[in-house]
Amino acid sequence: MPKTRQYEVARLSYWAYEQRQAEPRCIYQPLDAADVALAVVILRQTGTPFAVKSGGHGRTLGESSITGGVLIDLKRLNHVNVADDRKTVDIGPGNTWMEVYSSLEPLGLSVVGGRASSVGVGGFLLGGKKHCELINI
Repeated sequence: MPKTRQYEVARLSYWAYEQRQAEPRCIYQPLDAADVALAVVILRQTGTPFAVKSGGHGRTLGESSITGGVLIDLKRLNHVNVADDRKTVDIGPGNTWMEVYSSLEPLGLSVVGGRASSVGVGGFLLGGKKHCELINI
């Protein structure tokens, strides 16, 4: 809800000042992929403008921000699940690379990802690749 602490934290958690200037009508933080899919269906059917934000590392207003529409903030989709064979990892788009690296390091593992730790996984992997190959460190 606008003007609440949670709203302002989500609204202002962008890398670029320009993105922070956006004022979404509401911010939705889904818990899983099904929540995201349902939100997109509803928003498209109602003609409601929306934007999707992973880490918010874009440079310009509107890249992953919106004024007057709905912001789908993926921050809660922040799982890091290593496969049993320790060869791949399923990474939620709400993570930053620092969160991913910090989760994997105690296991002696890493992935090839963003070099700036504050970059969101979703934006970096925009091509849709969800599973990353692990490397031993």
